Amino acid sequence: MRINIKKYLFLKIFIIFFIFLIFNILVYISSILGFKSLQQELVNHQLSKINNNSKIVFLGDSSLGHSINSNLWSSLSGKKTSNLALTGNFSFAGSNAILREILKKNKNLETVIIVNNLYAWQEDVKFSGYEYINKQKNFFLKYLNYLDKNIFEIKNFYFHFFLKKNNKNYSNLIINDFMKHGKKITKDASYRFDINRFNRNKSFFLKKIINACNDFNINCIYFHGPIYENACIDENYVFFKKVNDELSNLDIMFSNEIECLNYEQIGDTIYHASPEYKNEITKRYYKKYLEINY
Repeated sequence: MRINIKKYLFLKIFIIFFIFLIFNILVYISSILGFKSLQQELVNHQLSKINNNSKIVFLGDSSLGHSINSNLWSSLSGKKTSNLALTGNFSFAGSNAILREILKKNKNLETVIIVNNLYAWQEDVKFSGYEYINKQKNFFLKYLNYLDKNIFEIKNFYFHFFLKKNNKNYSNLIINDFMKHGKKITKDASYRFDINRFNRNKSFFLKKIINACNDFNINCIYFHGPIYENACIDENYVFFKKVNDELSNLDIMFSNEIECLNYEQIGDTIYHASPEYKNEITKRYYKKYLEINY
């Protein structure tokens, strides 16, 4: 009886190990066949830019990544600037983790500018965004994170590769210092913000960023990310005011202005600027920066 139990356990362990091995082989082969994780590519790109030269650093989500040209900002301010935008999947949590990495290397940092879209204030606190960045230096934890975030995409990759034969193009995922744009939104696109969905706990990691700035004597500034003018309606300004009230209670300089973009200026979501207008919008935010900072 004991021998049968041992055989059963051994067989079970062997099957689990074999499935795990096959699974990881498929993950490895997908990378050889061309699969790339947009999220991981973006994280790699942004972490590689951390240095001790930047005087000004931008942190935030994709509304920032598509709006601010750091090279132009460097020219306008006369100070080396880096844009380390992530996405809404990371939110303030990811920005906080990025800032922690910056502070380990950069002793010359003077100003941190946070740009985040208004929709984020309806979402849950993204603790996983902090963990994802924090685990990048540990190969095993980084790999587990990679699997957790990309298993569905890898499955779709094989589905299209073998069955649909219309393989997705994974080249040039990072363009103009951020993720490449998708298809432009329709002209009638809009969004209604619900005041009842405002999440005051959303500032949990933003407070940590502010505290780090205070600890290291760094100027900390907050801007709302741009938004399509169709969402700049009276009903939504009640929600916008709620966000501004929350920011007023925090120890941070901020602009309460909402940057509303017309259809020509908007990109692939109501929170993304068109790449053709990135420089113009950078200049708009630089003007706001001067009004707040001087």
